[in-house]
Amino acid sequence: MFGEIERSEKYPDFYKMPEGPGHYFARESAGRLYGLPFLIVFLMELSWKWRQQHPKFPFGIGDIAAEDGDLIADRPHHSSGMAVDIAVIHCDGVQSVDAFRWLTWMDDDYDLERTKDLAATITELGTRFQISEFIYNDPKVKPVKKTWPLISPRQGHDDHFHLTLSGRHPYTDEQMQEIFPEEG
Repeated sequence: MFGEIERSEKYPDFYKMPEGPGHYFARESAGRLYGLPFLIVFLMELSWKWRQQHPKFPFGIGDIAAEDGDLIADRPHHSSGMAVDIAVIHCDGVQSVDAFRWLTWMDDDYDLERTKDLAATITELGTRFQISEFIYNDPKVKPVKKTWPLISPRQGHDDHFHLTLSGRHPYTDEQMQEIFPEEG
């Protein structure tokens, strides 16, 4: 169901997010699809779970990190490989592939209910993966329960969720070794 997981040739701790069933790449041309294994596994679980709930409404994965782990001028918090931008949901399931103009929560084609569902799914996964930061500006999108992660607004986040994970995950070392290849 997922494409091959490739290890970065430039930064051995990073892996490239594979193609998957419930997501698309909203900024693939930018090449910022690399992250630490626990973030990649989180996104794979999110993609799988989201596809089961909303098969015709994939979410967009934007920036994760550059393959070499270098600082990204317009995304300084992404060089760690622990952060990801996720595009909000279009009411017709349209994929936002314009690398510089995504649908915002103020646009007519914005799907509030599915975007709320996506936030709830992320929050649910946050009970197994430690999400240290969840940023998004639509005041109508809040966690279902008043539990962590809380969703905070911040300038520049009208068109996407910004998530930062802190490293805790539910997988054993052996399970992670089965998922991620040792050789580049």
